[in-house]
Amino acid sequence: MAVLGAVVALASLVIGPASATGANPPRAVAQAQPLKLLHFNMAGATLNKGQYPIIGRIIREVQERRPDVISLNEVCDRQYAHLLIQLQAIGYPMAGYFQKSRTFVGTCLRLPDTRHEAGNAILVRGTLTGDQGYMFTTNHVLQAREQPTVSESRSVACVTAVFATGGPPVKACSTHLAPKDSGQANPYAAPEAEVRELARVFGPEAAAGPFILLGDLNLLPGNPALGTLYAAPAGTTGEFWEVDQYRNCTAESCAGPVQGGAPSHGEGKIDYAFVSRGHFTFGYQNVQMIDAGNCDSHACSDHRIFRSEVTLG
Repeated sequence: MAVLGAVVALASLVIGPASATGANPPRAVAQAQPLKLLHFNMAGATLNKGQYPIIGRIIREVQERRPDVISLNEVCDRQYAHLLIQLQAIGYPMAGYFQKSRTFVGTCLRLPDTRHEAGNAILVRGTLTGDQGYMFTTNHVLQAREQPTVSESRSVACVTAVFATGGPPVKACSTHLAPKDSGQANPYAAPEAEVRELARVFGPEAAAGPFILLGDLNLLPGNPALGTLYAAPAGTTGEFWEVDQYRNCTAESCAGPVQGGAPSHGEGKIDYAFVSRGHFTFGYQNVQMIDAGNCDSHACSDHRIFRSEVTLG
């Protein structure tokens, strides 16, 4: 079912709560299935220096929100492992995949623990049927491989999962693109090249089956490169809708989907939640950006927690 563009159709979307019970195996549901999405650039290797208080904040969010999909950026491998343990401890186990972005990140190292990698993670409340890591080369070409070279620093973590008995496999990915470089003639050249690669590699998959793409893209709405992800009329050639593209719509009027949405960072909206346009529906104004607060004596992150909900089917 394609995402509905007409305001009447959008207003009629009813998004029910995800199940808060059950173990990791998929649950039997009706044809249309709501999925709660949570994306967070958690600054695990920067502001949080590999420590665990930020994981406690994520666990509190899980207990409150009970998401079906979690995307994390800037997470240390030790933090990811600790998160899996804590999810099990609260009776909400999730399956996931961590893809390192760099071979060594000193701020992740917390002796005597010798783990020292950082990257992206994607977790799901369902049955995991596959996982795949991707790396961007130094020339910003996206390749399906898990091992970065010493000069590479950007990755994508993906899983394929079934969320309901008899339901379709869904591919879900988390990424964090290169930051702007003010020393360049075009400060956004690197993330622009990488977002086009996301469209090149994942666009055909999104056309063929359910796909969720979450991440910090380090680009503001309106950047022409984003048009390769957004489907028309918000974009150009993309196979995705973004969950906040109807923020300016009401039950009475809607000018259509546009690139935009609530700010996720001090610079504005640079975090996105895309879903394949042929397989998901969602209501307008369904996004919440939550200040994560403090972790010990500092801000938990320089990004907000990104909540949204979509319906598969």
